[in-house]
Amino acid sequence: MSLMITGATGFVGINLLEEALRGAHDVISLADRALGETPRSVLSGLPGRLTEVLADVRDKEQVGAAMAAHDVTRVIHAAVITSDAARECRQGDVIVSVNLAGTAAVAQAAAEQGVESFLLVGSVSAFGPVLASDVPTIEEDRPQAPRSLYSIGKSASEAILWRIAELHGMDVRIGRLGTVFGPWEHASGVRDTLSAPHQIMKAAREKRAVRLPRPALKNWHYSRQAAADLLRLLEAPKPARRDYNLGPSASWSLADWCARLAAERPSFSFSVGEGDGDPIELYEAEDNALLGGSAFIRDLGSRREWSMAETALDYLAWAAAHDGWGIDAQAA
Repeated sequence: MSLMITGATGFVGINLLEEALRGAHDVISLADRALGETPRSVLSGLPGRLTEVLADVRDKEQVGAAMAAHDVTRVIHAAVITSDAARECRQGDVIVSVNLAGTAAVAQAAAEQGVESFLLVGSVSAFGPVLASDVPTIEEDRPQAPRSLYSIGKSASEAILWRIAELHGMDVRIGRLGTVFGPWEHASGVRDTLSAPHQIMKAAREKRAVRLPRPALKNWHYSRQAAADLLRLLEAPKPARRDYNLGPSASWSLADWCARLAAERPSFSFSVGEGDGDPIELYEAEDNALLGGSAFIRDLGSRREWSMAETALDYLAWAAAHDGWGIDAQAA
């Protein structure tokens, strides 16, 4: 029996591989490209067993054959194109094909193969733009109003999954992530907008000053916590809900995070508003509402939460240990 993770060579995907292999799972990495040398080397040293399968998530027969060949009983579907507006203009059809048809194909293959449980990696973006000035926290039952092709895809993927599960009696769950950052983030070719903390970490390693347009307060989602919570949701015997928002309990500002980095790296400096330094892209003109997480804690119990200082120190240490993989240059 094994666990299949789709989109496994992407940012969240590699974190999921690492978390599952650390837990000694038998893991099938399914993606349209092979793992790079660095992540493969790190993952090979973990207790679990990793098998790589190259496949297109839109090819139901190919995906189903891989599930059958490797006795897959659980699936985490993380494959997605995280597109920006420029890619929407150029490749809108491809985005919709991968993000929607890909979800349908993987879910259909899983149902036909008798997979026991299926977890979709969801996103806060499915709710559309929700300003902090209007709503403090986004809870699970908030109506979804997506606008971009990416967010429309995340919302519609949930509906597609519910219907396929209903038809086949398959156990499905959804775990929605917030703004994720941390180890293994890289320019994968399908992730157009790298996180603000990633931009800042790159500048800190290159001894460059940065300028934030505002402090940027939100419950930033550290990738290690996101992966651990997704695995926990998949493994929960019978959660009260089918969908959970996985937002961290604590919120902090990027300005405070920059100050913590500067304390560790005096060669790095930052300013907020006016000042010197390379501008950091925050993607929104105002802070969005926090992604809720109280239902997850209520139903599944307490979890390991990373503080602002812990994420800064851990990310710095991780980058140093992995020669700036995905930060300093092209990931390999």
